[in-house]
Amino acid sequence: MRAVWVFAVLLTGCMDELPHEDPTVVTRTGACSDLEGTTFRSVDQGECGLTPDGVALCHWHITFAAHDDTKSRFTWGHSDVGEQGFVTCEGDTIRSDETTAYDGHVDANLDLMWDGAAYLALAP
Repeated sequence: MRAVWVFAVLLTGCMDELPHEDPTVVTRTGACSDLEGTTFRSVDQGECGLTPDGVALCHWHITFAAHDDTKSRFTWGHSDVGEQGFVTCEGDTIRSDETTAYDGHVDANLDLMWDGAAYLALAP
């Protein structure tokens, strides 16, 4: 019984150290309005096709545009492929449920991870 009491006291003390939740912070779900109008370029160059001399490398790009309140449009140029579709955002998570599902994360500095590759926002 004494061990339970000690555990309860320790647990209560640990809970006092947790940050308090801020009820004014809202996690958005729906369109990625913070990203709309922004183009991102891959940090590293990826394959962009074949030339007579072998594999060509280039930076890949993804652009987000407005669609409606529930989703945003993306256009993604990677390798020698161009794709477009719709994405939704929940907090820092970006998801596309198109024929091929993609997901990513973006931080407050607009550093984007998309389909396993790092991207940086280009200046407008």
